[in-house]
Amino acid sequence: MFNLVYQPIVQAKTQQVIGYEALLRHPEHRSPVEAIEEARKQGTLVFLEAAILERAARDVFRTNARLWWNLTWDNFGNPAFVPRVVKKLAETGTHPSQVVVELSERSLVEQGAFLEALERWVYDGFGVALDDFGTGGSNLALLLGPIRPHAVKFDRALCAGASADEDRGRFLVSQIKEVWRLNIDVVVEGIETREDLAFFRALSVPVGIQGFVFGYPAMFSVLQNTEGEWLRIACR
Repeated sequence: MFNLVYQPIVQAKTQQVIGYEALLRHPEHRSPVEAIEEARKQGTLVFLEAAILERAARDVFRTNARLWWNLTWDNFGNPAFVPRVVKKLAETGTHPSQVVVELSERSLVEQGAFLEALERWVYDGFGVALDDFGTGGSNLALLLGPIRPHAVKFDRALCAGASADEDRGRFLVSQIKEVWRLNIDVVVEGIETREDLAFFRALSVPVGIQGFVFGYPAMFSVLQNTEGEWLRIACR
């Protein structure tokens, strides 16, 4: 058993909700990492991650936004897992193009294996985002292959407080622009203040914003019912 909450991803300039990240919550209040590790030890990780996708797709597919779905390397790198989740999506009436698969940069061990797996997911129509970018060395080589991720999510450790740190802010902006020039979408995580929100909204390139500035992760129905309110409060 598990619960899901969602956090919106908002396009900085237009204030349009472009996606919802599904976040795992354990009913016994274990951390998501502990829940994933327990499933890995029990040999049920493939079932857990497929079930998360199925439930989240049923929530999000009625909107124009995309579902952002976290996946471990165990299943991202497994060729047999892709057709399994394509079938799951078909049962919910969702097309793979409505899903962005998030893979943490921390989990990558070998560039060639990543690019091979990336090709499988992209071939079947999924978007792929490299999550926690900056925590695994900001390996730009992962972004320069013949097939590239659709998005990069810069880690909150880099983004939070960027408006108040001139050197870090300048460095981060240069990195964001370089990634954007590769035709890869950019999302910044950990945005909790209006000052940081204004900093990223002022950039000359479009970025997605994710963080507590829009409120804490919540059930999907709650986010949908209060969307106008939390957007207005954060962006006014």
